[in-house]
Amino acid sequence: MTLFLPLTCASVSLLALGIAVAVYTHALRQSYRDSYRNIWPGLILQTLWLMAMAAARVLALVLFASIFNSWVFLVLGEWLGFHFLVV
Repeated sequence: MTLFLPLTCASVSLLALGIAVAVYTHALRQSYRDSYRNIWPGLILQTLWLMAMAAARVLALVLFASIFNSWVFLVLGEWLGFHFLVV
């Protein structure tokens, strides 16, 4: 019962992230193409794909952090550095 709330929060956050990115790409495609069709199964599948992709990244970071405790800051620092370099 103690893990119910954190797992629920993580699941809802992951779902919200997947929906937000899928709806954003859907709106972007709609604005650039005149003949773009609304295909709801495609939007749902894209949401699921993005959720799985984000979950895999979080899981990889959690597993890495559970094995290499102090090295996580190096990995996060490198990731943030490359993120700000690209953006």
